[in-house]
Amino acid sequence: MDIGYGYKRLELDLLARGADRVYIDTNKERPQRADMLEQVALRSGDTLIVMSERDLGGSPKADAKIKKILAERGVELVIKPPVSTKQANGRPSTLKSAEAAMLEEMHKAWHNPYWTEAGRVRECSRIAGQPVTKGQMVYRFGTQEKPKK
Repeated sequence: MDIGYGYKRLELDLLARGADRVYIDTNKERPQRADMLEQVALRSGDTLIVMSERDLGGSPKADAKIKKILAERGVELVIKPPVSTKQANGRPSTLKSAEAAMLEEMHKAWHNPYWTEAGRVRECSRIAGQPVTKGQMVYRFGTQEKPKK
């Protein structure tokens, strides 16, 4: 039987990883883990599924103790980590991957003294192939008075 155990995890996550039965603890005493081990819910040939090794005991010493108990019972330990869904904060940069030639052309357009500001923004947007803002242009290329290279 495949049994899932987690410390402050979601039951659905362990079920999605193939667990037939799930034990979840939410406090430091870990009563569900104790029940799982004391009631001999884990027998020889069973598989214990956890999402992190830290779910077992919370410290390297405690993890090693639980692993020893599992090995003595003939229980296989399988660690199936959660899928990371972290996203970068803020709006993704739109100009960092631009080619050097395109940046040079945008630089020239942004510092053209004969165009209005709106015209320079429009031309830089055309060159970039996507909308750009005055703020992006000032950040990257500076102002007319203080240009950046």
